[in-house]
Amino acid sequence: MPSVGTRIRVDVPLRSAPNGSGQYLVTDVDKSDNISAWPLGCSAPSIRAGTPCLVEYRVGGQRICVGATTLNAGPHGLVIQLYAQDQRRFPRFRRPTAMTIEVPTTSAGLIEGVTEDLSFGGLRAKLPVAVPTDRRSFVSLELAGGDPIMAVGRTLSCTPVGGRGAHLVRVQFTAVSANDQTRLFVLLDWPIQDATPASRNRNARLIGGTRARDHRPELPCSD
Repeated sequence: MPSVGTRIRVDVPLRSAPNGSGQYLVTDVDKSDNISAWPLGCSAPSIRAGTPCLVEYRVGGQRICVGATTLNAGPHGLVIQLYAQDQRRFPRFRRPTAMTIEVPTTSAGLIEGVTEDLSFGGLRAKLPVAVPTDRRSFVSLELAGGDPIMAVGRTLSCTPVGGRGAHLVRVQFTAVSANDQTRLFVLLDWPIQDATPASRNRNARLIGGTRARDHRPELPCSD
C-alpha cells in the first residue's frame, strides 16, 4: 500500500481516456485504504466511477503494480481503491498450505510457496522470489496423498516482505473446475488434508520446473 507522499503512476484504459495516464502524488489514505492522489504535470481524466486502472509505485526500490478502480475523478485528482484490497467477497481462512505458481511466457518455471490465507476466491502466499503482477498464472494447491487443486489465477500484487528475497503475493482465482471447487471446499473445511510445509518437510522456494527438496531453514513468517 503506497503511503502519503508516495509518487505513483496511474494508467487508465485508452477507451476511457486516451490521455488519462500520468504521475500522481498520494495525498491521503483513509481507513478503508482508499487513496487520494494529486496530478503531477498531467490533468486528471474525466472518467466514471468504477473505471479500472493500474497503479504503479516503488517500495524500497521494488516496483509494485496492482489493479485498482476509481471512486472519483475530477480536476483536483483521483480517489482510487486498490483492487488487491477489494477481493474480500469470500471469507478467508488462515491456512498454511504448500502451493506452486507458474507464470506462462516467463523463464521462472514453477515456484514453490506457502499460503498465508486462502478462500474460495483466491489466496495470499509467501514466495521466495517476485512474480509479475496483473498477469495470468497457474496455481496448484498441494494435498497430502492426492492430486493438487489447480486453478487459473491473476496476480493482484507482489510485495517484498522480511528478508532473503521473500515476497507476499495475492492471487485471485479466475477459473476453477467444478471438481476442484468441491475439493477446495473440503480443504477449507477439513484442514487435515493440507499438505503443509511441515508435513512435506520442505520450504517455499524456486524449483525451476523440476521437483526438488532441500533442508534449508524456512523463510521467516510475518503477518
